[in-house]
Amino acid sequence: MEPRYQPSFSLCFGYLPEIDYMSDAAAGLGLRQRMSLVLETYHPETGSIFFDAAMFTLLMNAILGCYPANSVAVQYQTGNTVTYTPAVLPEHAVAAITGDGLPGEDQSPPERLHAYSGTQPILYAELENYAAVGGPSPYHDSFTYAVYSTALQRDILEARITAVAAAAGLLLKAVHAGGEKPSVSLATRIKKLF
Repeated sequence: MEPRYQPSFSLCFGYLPEIDYMSDAAAGLGLRQRMSLVLETYHPETGSIFFDAAMFTLLMNAILGCYPANSVAVQYQTGNTVTYTPAVLPEHAVAAITGDGLPGEDQSPPERLHAYSGTQPILYAELENYAAVGGPSPYHDSFTYAVYSTALQRDILEARITAVAAAAGLLLKAVHAGGEKPSVSLATRIKKLF
């Protein structure tokens, strides 16, 4: 039997030691609490990487639903920025912009998201480029979104994401826990420079 594509993902709450850094953009917004949404990329039916816009949209909407956001601005790699009010990402719009049609097509996943309550930023997410370039576990070859907020309510987020994933037939592969602050040694920082 040939392998079939199973949409799957992992979650990381906090900063994983020696791996995760604070985003300059998130710090500038005062959003320091971190979680990561790690979307698997491998599509066994084609042997290539794949950005699953449907999975991204479902899970990001689950995250957005845990915050009192009334709008979300999405910046795509194409350079387009689209604002959605209320703060719900429409799957068809994300799929159309990302080029998510068939696995292996050129795709431009969302690069950044800013969620607002009125004019106050309450959530910021950015794509960390591990797709097709390796990277440390659990981010290896994934589309990973680092999601920052002022208040990270892990129990609420995990319960909501798990329920949405189960209802949609998505596979939650793992949940990882890190620290409340980045913990990266000087040696690791120097290695990253070279």
